[in-house]
Amino acid sequence: VDANGTPNGFSAGKATPHGNVAHWNDSDTTIADPPTTVRTADWITSKGMLTRIAAWDAIGGTDPRLYPLNHVDKDYCTHLRAHGHLVALVPDARLRHLGSQSTPSAFRVFLATWQDSWFNARWSDAVSRMSGNTAAPTEHACADWLPQGAGAKSTIEHVARVCGEEASTMLVAYARWAAAEQAKAVSAARHEFLTTRSWRFTAPLRAARAAPNKIAARLRGGV
Repeated sequence: VDANGTPNGFSAGKATPHGNVAHWNDSDTTIADPPTTVRTADWITSKGMLTRIAAWDAIGGTDPRLYPLNHVDKDYCTHLRAHGHLVALVPDARLRHLGSQSTPSAFRVFLATWQDSWFNARWSDAVSRMSGNTAAPTEHACADWLPQGAGAKSTIEHVARVCGEEASTMLVAYARWAAAEQAKAVSAARHEFLTTRSWRFTAPLRAARAAPNKIAARLRGGV
């Protein structure tokens, strides 16, 4: 629900096309066809998500490399399905959710491209094998951010190192992208100024430059 207590609605759908997560939202029919009973889906959004502790522990939780939360819900649902679990939308549930709070807007735009390709490469094959059979386990890369057979301390250190490497790679690419976007914005602003507003400043100069020609023309005309 929003600040006034009005229900926000739901989000759920199919993992299709399996190789292009950017279009999974296109399969969301919950606005046109609001659910009235529990409905299974390939993915649901993580606002108000309830998950069994046993399932969480079995798959290692959410992938920490997806911070700040871009596609983390679709990744988690897909991972659950790969282990043979079902994902369902419960329309009687109510929650209060402030959306899009974890990531600055410019960073979110960058992540849409950065993480889409990563997600597609990771899950495309597994999702294609799960199509139409969401309750059957399927082969997949399982919690590969965790070391195998390690203790708690070494696990934390390993995950921190993996996430640190991912963040470093991401931020370098983001800095380059942001610089390019800034350059395009400056260029666009300069073009807009020169084509639509510069006349206010250059009109007097153009008039002064044209004045001698006008005077000469008048003299030739005997005026």
